[in-house]
Amino acid sequence: MFSLLRLVGLGIVAFLSIIVLGISANVNFGLGIATAVLTIISVIPVLAIDFFRKGVFTSWTSVELGLVGLLWVLWLATGADAASLASAGCDAFCEGFFCYGYSASTCSQVRAIAAFGFIGFFILLALWVWTLVIGVRAHNVGDTRIWMTPAYEYSPGPKMYPGGAQMTSTMPNYNPQV
Repeated sequence: MFSLLRLVGLGIVAFLSIIVLGISANVNFGLGIATAVLTIISVIPVLAIDFFRKGVFTSWTSVELGLVGLLWVLWLATGADAASLASAGCDAFCEGFFCYGYSASTCSQVRAIAAFGFIGFFILLALWVWTLVIGVRAHNVGDTRIWMTPAYEYSPGPKMYPGGAQMTSTMPNYNPQV
């Protein structure tokens, strides 16, 4: 289930990055361009490699936490910077459809960058938190190999690693009589 959510989430963020790249290039918004390009050159190859081959280092839990963590920070910065620019540059100088500093089209495009930036941020933050929860839970039950395996393929127990002794339950033993 998590692998499908991860695929959809990263696919949406890759699609958003293409949109943000186009809008940012049109209004010359450098942070949006950088965030979109970094997302495209990191997320699309990861999805392509995962499609053709399983267990590659690009999908390890530790690598994915670092990559998605960096990307959600960049998407947050992009959304916040665009919202700040739209607030300072557009709202202060616009009355209705008449803008004195920027054109109404530019203001709409900057607001769109801000909206897409925050949408990408929330998607990536949810993926990061979920991956971290899976990694920490697996590590706490004794599966220290989770950091070098894909979290989206994790299932507790011996079926994850054939031949290895793994715990079969993620719940700690509880004995109220002790």
